[in-house]
Amino acid sequence: MLYAYRDHDGRLQRMEAGAEIAGALWIDLYAPQEAQVAAVAALGLEVPTLQDMEEIEISSRLYRQGGVDYMTVVLPGMSTGHAPMAGPVTFILSETRLVTVRHHAPRPFETFPDRADRSALGAGSAERIFLGLTDEIVARLADLLEGAGAELDAAARGVFGGETVDGDPRLIIAAAVL
Repeated sequence: MLYAYRDHDGRLQRMEAGAEIAGALWIDLYAPQEAQVAAVAALGLEVPTLQDMEEIEISSRLYRQGGVDYMTVVLPGMSTGHAPMAGPVTFILSETRLVTVRHHAPRPFETFPDRADRSALGAGSAERIFLGLTDEIVARLADLLEGAGAELDAAARGVFGGETVDGDPRLIIAAAVL
């Protein structure tokens, strides 16, 4: 899927399917098809395949090529079959647009478009969208870590403090992560 967004009075507005994406500030490729990758490539941006994203060395996850910044990170989310997973997401930042490439559904990609205008940075440029989306991702990861920490504390109290823990602690921890 290709989701394209433009700035509309300081808010992110999703462009209609089939609209000319050259005017988009943010193009989000979710499990993209060949034609969608080709449309972004026509804008002069190289889009990595899932295999490229998975094989990338840790030391090569952030690089600049032809004036465009590329960053690949691993984020928790849901698979296309709605199973919890962690997978790579690539951010491609040029002067005029942000392109994200993902093959799973991290929650910030669902929540950020509606919240972008409330971000301290707004949605007036590709760079501001990138920073706002990154902030949304960091906030989500902090929530997940806080929840996992609380579940670990409860499990530790149950094991070491004599309290009873309902259910399998491994399942409790797994549920807290998502």
